[in-house]
Amino acid sequence: MNRRQFVAALPFLQAAAAQSNAPAMDVRDIKNGTPLMKDAAWLCVLTTGRGVEGEPGQHIVATTSCDQGATWSPLIDIEPADGPEASWVMPLITPSGRMYVFYTYNKDNLRRVEGTNSSGMAKRVDTLGYYGSRPNCVTSMVEHA
Repeated sequence: MNRRQFVAALPFLQAAAAQSNAPAMDVRDIKNGTPLMKDAAWLCVLTTGRGVEGEPGQHIVATTSCDQGATWSPLIDIEPADGPEASWVMPLITPSGRMYVFYTYNKDNLRRVEGTNSSGMAKRVDTLGYYGSRPNCVTSMVEHA
């Protein structure tokens, strides 16, 4: 089942769960989930930066926890802080264990764009560019951290 099929099936799965006699399981509750990584570590990918949201230096990172979130590894850059902005990262782990991350990436390193809601130039560029992906980058980064 691919992501589109899964998202399309959610209303039906929720309706089926509501009709059953068993209490509905909230799939958003981490207690009802399964480990994301083969070694049962938790994986978190996020957008971070040295300043406020949208400033240069905004980039994506990964971190792992081997003790159910009590402590986390140092942040591991997926995209570097000194590169174009990268934001809104989302992980995907296949049944075989291969990991991908998908994110917005200002590949062209645009610094200003024509404003859409006003006349003039907009300076916020962290929402521009391409939808990027990296296969297995988190696995190899975490193994070598």
